[in-house]
Amino acid sequence: MHSKKKIQWAWSMYDWANSVHSLSVATALFPIYWSNITGGEEGIVNLFGIAFKSSSLYAFSLSFAFLFIALINPLLSGTADTKGNKKTFMRAFCINWRF
Repeated sequence: MHSKKKIQWAWSMYDWANSVHSLSVATALFPIYWSNITGGEEGIVNLFGIAFKSSSLYAFSLSFAFLFIALINPLLSGTADTKGNKKTFMRAFCINWRF
């Protein structure tokens, strides 16, 4: 049987590694990829009829996504805690959405 301390350590290491992976992809790898597919630093991307510099659009998109998550997270976590269906929420948000 695994000790509680060992399990907590394992989850802590998993969380740390997952956070580092997300951070490195969002800040180091994806901007290079985005820049290459949109024509470099000076590339212009049209979104809803508005012209954006490609690096600005990436920054705005990332900022909007994090703001949206920060606003909706308390509502969703409160709902999951109140209704007692934390596992259902976890399953719904951990589905690998491949289209």
